[in-house]
Amino acid sequence: RQRGSWYGLAAAMIGVAAFSGWVAARWTDRQIAEQTPTAAEQLAVPPAEAVARITGTHNCIWGDSHEPVGYGSSLFPGQRIELAEGLAEITFDDGATLLLEGPASFNVDSSNKVALLAGRLAAVVPQRAEGFHVHTTSLDVFDVGTEFGLVAQESGAAEVHVFNGLVKADVLDNQGRATRRLELNAAEAARISPLSTTVVEFPANDAGFVRNISPASGPH
Repeated sequence: RQRGSWYGLAAAMIGVAAFSGWVAARWTDRQIAEQTPTAAEQLAVPPAEAVARITGTHNCIWGDSHEPVGYGSSLFPGQRIELAEGLAEITFDDGATLLLEGPASFNVDSSNKVALLAGRLAAVVPQRAEGFHVHTTSLDVFDVGTEFGLVAQESGAAEVHVFNGLVKADVLDNQGRATRRLELNAAEAARISPLSTTVVEFPANDAGFVRNISPASGPH
């Protein structure tokens, strides 16, 4: 009888331990489930806000890009624009307006910074668009209250032509570091060679850029 009592006690202890382990495991699983986001919650990432919009087009043929664009399309940070032919007017929320001429490759870096990888554009940057930058691999153009044209070649060479106001620009080396500061007034232009970062100044060529699409806005 005494041995049977010990067997009964041992069995009871084993049962209690097993039950306690089961309760602890269920509690741990419940905590993990509560702390782990569901698939819907993981997908519910706030979408990026648009920073610009295509407000005019003329005979546009768009190149390959991650997302198709056209007249009225919203543009987001990190988006690339490939324009094979035609003209595209891009207006930013702060009022800066860029007229892109195809063929051109263009990046929207943020709400106040864009990159012209290749091609040409004409920019109108009002006073309220303070801090707006347009850069190429060899030139970073900035300031407010100005109108200018910018040309970027795949080789890295770049030109900036000032139509109105004062433009400041940093000449960049192949590491993207500023090596020289330029200040150009209206009717002045500068050409930058990427190999030696030499700067040649000359008169601006206003006729070499399309400044507006047409009196009527919209697709054409």
